[in-house]
Amino acid sequence: TWCPPCRKEMPAMEKLHKKLQGQEFIMVSVSLKESARKVGEFFKKRNLTFAALLDPKGHASKKFGIAQIPTTFVLNKNGDIIGKALGPRRWESKAAVDFFKQLSRMN
Repeated sequence: TWCPPCRKEMPAMEKLHKKLQGQEFIMVSVSLKESARKVGEFFKKRNLTFAALLDPKGHASKKFGIAQIPTTFVLNKNGDIIGKALGPRRWESKAAVDFFKQLSRMN
C-alpha cells in the first residue's frame, strides 16, 4: 500500500492472475507491516482479486532475505523457490503469461 513500484505493478499482477485462473497457478501478494483493514481497502479500491497475506512484523522479509521491494518469488507446488525477480515487472506481458503457463504445465 505504501510502496510506489508495488502499487504500480498491481494492475499487471491482476491481469496475469485473471489470465491464468483455472490453471495450476496462484498469485499471492505479501503485505509487509500493514493492517488487514488497510490492505483490504487497498485491494477493494483497485479491484484486486488475488490473495494477500499479511506480514505485519516482517517475518517473511527476514526469512527470505528480502532487501528490495517489490521482490517476486516463483514457487512450485511443493513450496520450493524456483525463481526470483527483483523490482517491478510487466506481469501482463505475453512473455510473462507464456512463462507461467509453461510452468503450470510442468507440474
